[in-house]
Amino acid sequence: MSDFANGKPMKYPYTVLGRLARFPWAYHWQHSQVTRAVAYSIVICAPLFMFIDKTVNMTENRIIWDAKRKNRQHDPFPTMDHRKDL
Repeated sequence: MSDFANGKPMKYPYTVLGRLARFPWAYHWQHSQVTRAVAYSIVICAPLFMFIDKTVNMTENRIIWDAKRKNRQHDPFPTMDHRKDL
């Protein structure tokens, strides 16, 4: 019978979810400034990044971007037919 069926934790968690479940999150939150800084920065920066993404990908901006880039479109590998003069 497996350890999961007996209600005992695994001796070594092999799966990613098992490792995350056994990770000492409270200890790292209390004793590591990096863990807190990363968590706070994600919470603070996520709305800013979502706002930037939403404004950049609006349809009006895409139309303007396509109009600006239209004159730069060219064929990087044009056919070189040297027999035009024949």
